[in-house]
This record gives sequence, C-alpha cells and structure tokens, in this order.
Amino acid sequence: MQVNRITSDNRPRSIRMLRSAWMLAAMLVTMIIVLAIGLFAYAYTDEVSGPRVVCLMYHRFVTPAEYETLRGEDRFYAIPTDRFEEHLRWLRDGGYRTLSLDECMAYLQGKAPLTDKAVLLTIDDGYLSTLTRAQPLLQEYGMKAALFVTGDENAHVFSQGHPRQRRLTNEEIQALDPAAFDVQAHGMSHRSMREMSDDDLLVELTASRMVLAKVTGRAVRSMAVPGNHHDARVLRKAKEAGYEAVFTSDPGSLDVGDDPFGLPRVNVAGYFDAAGVASILDPLGMARRRFIRTVSEGPRELFGAAIGEPVGRAISGVFAANPPSVRHLYAVGLVLVLAWTVPVVVGRQRRAANSAQAE
Repeated sequence: MQVNRITSDNRPRSIRMLRSAWMLAAMLVTMIIVLAIGLFAYAYTDEVSGPRVVCLMYHRFVTPAEYETLRGEDRFYAIPTDRFEEHLRWLRDGGYRTLSLDECMAYLQGKAPLTDKAVLLTIDDGYLSTLTRAQPLLQEYGMKAALFVTGDENAHVFSQGHPRQRRLTNEEIQALDPAAFDVQAHGMSHRSMREMSDDDLLVELTASRMVLAKVTGRAVRSMAVPGNHHDARVLRKAKEAGYEAVFTSDPGSLDVGDDPFGLPRVNVAGYFDAAGVASILDPLGMARRRFIRTVSEGPRELFGAAIGEPVGRAISGVFAANPPSVRHLYAVGLVLVLAWTVPVVVGRQRRAANSAQAE
C-alpha cells in the first residue's frame, strides 16, 4: 500500500510565504552585515598600514569656569584651556611632533618620510582666543598649528556660540607668532559652500585667499571647508581658485600619496581628556570614526539631503553612543546564526511531524 506523504507543497500558502519572507530577510540582513564588516575591516586595515599623520581640529578656547556653563554643541566646539594643555602635554610626553603645513605637504608628496610620531594641529575660524589662550600654550610646549581664518570679521559664526568671541582683527593676525601659526583660509563668509552657485563659490574661494594673503604678507595655499559642507564640485573649484590643499572634517588620517583635495581631520571635543586624544590617534578608534561617517553618509547619497541627512544623523548618533567593538561582532554572529538556524530547525521539525502523521 502506497503512503501519500505530506510535502512542503501541502503546507498552507501563508506558511510558505512566511518562510520565504524569513529567508529573504535573513539574506538581506546577512548582506548588510557582511558589507558593514567589510567597510570596518577596510578602514582598520588602512589605518594600521604604516606610519600616518592625524590632523586634530580645534575651534574656540575658553576658561575652565566658562566651559562649565556651556551646553550642547558649545561643549563640543569649545575647549577649556586646562584640557588643551593636557592634550599638548600628552602629545609631548608621548613623543609626538607637530608638523607645519609645509612639512605635512612634503610628507604627502613622499618627499619627507616620517622618522617619528607626528600630528598636525589645526584651529578653525580665527577667534580671539587663538591669540590670547592657545598661542601661549603652543609656545610653552614648542608646538605649532595651522590656523584657518574666516575672511569676513562679521561672518555669522562670530555671533554664535557661548561665550561669544569675535574674530581676530587684521592687526592681531599680523601679531601671531609665525613659529606657532601658519595662517590659511577658511572661506570668506563661513556659509555652506555646497549650496553656492559656481560663480559665488569661486568668488568666495578667491576672495578668502586674497584677503588673508594681503593681511599676512604670505602665500595662502591651503583651506579648510567651513562646516564640512563640501562635495566634488567644491573641491574642484578650490583647485581652480589656486589652492594646493583642502582640509575637510571627514575622519581619517593622512598617508603618502593621498589626494590633497579632501584631506581628513578629526574634531577634538572640549570634553575629551588625554585618553580621548589617544582614542583618535589609535587605529581602531579612527577606523570606528570612519565607519560611522560612511554609514551615516549613505542615506544622504541614496535618498537626498531632505530625507537622508536626518536618517544619517540618527545612525551616527546610535553608533556614536555605541561604537563598534568586539562584543558587537559577537552579537552580529549570534544574529546570523539565529537568522539561518531558526528556519532550518523549524523546517526539520515540521518535516518530522509530517512524516509521523503520514505513517
């Protein structure tokens, strides 16, 4: 007597659809996770491949008492002087040397290989505290920095933040110690360069070079993009305007042969102590920052600025609060095991039950 076994085709259609959806979701999750692991692995491998230079970025300098009153973004972009000194002391004691811009460019071009640990200190905007608070500390520790100055003294950035700080006057810029600072450009208005027309962008870029060159009496060959609002067009126009290098706020470190148009930097938050600086210089820490930047920029490229930027900020916030670590790899492995094991186990149990029923 022939026994008619109940096969998977005899299952209710809803069950078959559910299993197919589960398998499709498992495949999608696997692809996303594999891609994420690949991105992180690439960033880490790139960071550990030989000696590199990290650009540390600062903005405003405040007293410790002033910093205690700050909230929100002000605590990110302003740094108390005692903490800045802690950073300089840690770099000095750790054997780090601060490069000038010329030394940094020579390194990128392969003309000056690194013989010791080195960083490039950069300071944006050109606030008065650069002269009154940062310069004495740089002089004390024998260090130097690139200072990217906004051309217009009345730019909106100088009416924001707390406590308010004006821009250096032209006379104060001229009074800066040339052994401590290399003054370069940061745009004229501090407006988003990405949103400017081609003509306005070229005027912005050219004017900032001309104004600062006239004030300092020295060539202005480099710039830092205000607000990190850049794209391929902005970088291309900067080259047309006569710049030889453009710094961004994208995380990463510098290596020989890197394209000078789009050089990475990392903002040093005001609440970072020496351990925070160490985490920036650590290849694993930098790889995490690069990974977070990549996954947070993805939605903007896929869905445009209106939808993508809020989604990207949300993703960035999640990863910033929970940076990738070994325990996350364990969690990822568990998700993959469950995603593929559960349907297999359930399928085997169902087939066993069907066989028993048929017999």
